[in-house]
This record gives sequence, structure tokens and C-alpha cells, in this order.
Amino acid sequence: MAKLSMNVEKIITNGEELKGIANEFNKIIDETYNKIIKVSENGAIVSEDENGAANVLIRSAQEDKKNVSIVGTNMYKLGDKLISYANEIKTTSNDTIGG
Repeated sequence: MAKLSMNVEKIITNGEELKGIANEFNKIIDETYNKIIKVSENGAIVSEDENGAANVLIRSAQEDKKNVSIVGTNMYKLGDKLISYANEIKTTSNDTIGG
């Protein structure tokens, strides 16, 4: 019977790296969107009413940030899953799948 050998340490490392990328991604997203959201507070754009340009921009950025942050969160979860699966393989089959 054929054996499938896996280097689970590489899978674990890749999972950890993916989580690190996700954290960096989320940091960049937070910094970028927080600057946009605070644009009227900084006096860069003044909006006179609720439907003024700055307020519309800020509301759009707040909604967009939520959606974009989902990417980072899912990337982090995928890294966790990779690590979990690799550890499961390591524990149950000594880095080998098959007989």
C-alpha cells in the first residue's frame, strides 16, 4: 500500500506565518481606515450636515472596514486550522497518512 508522507512541521510553520500575515493585514487595515474615519475630526474635510461629504465618507469607510476586516479574520482562522490539522496528523499518524 502506498504511503503519503507529510512534513507537518512545514504545515505548522506555514499556518503560523499565515496568522502573522493576517495580523499585519489587520493592523494596516485598522490604521488606514482609522485615518479615513477621523478625517473630519482632523479638520481635513468639514461637513455641515448628516449627508455632507465627510459624513458620507466616514459612514462608508466604517462599513467598508467591517467587510475588509473579515478577510484578515478568516486568514487568521485558516492559519489556526492548518496548525490544528497538522498537529492532528502528527498525533495520530506520525507524519504519515496511509498504510
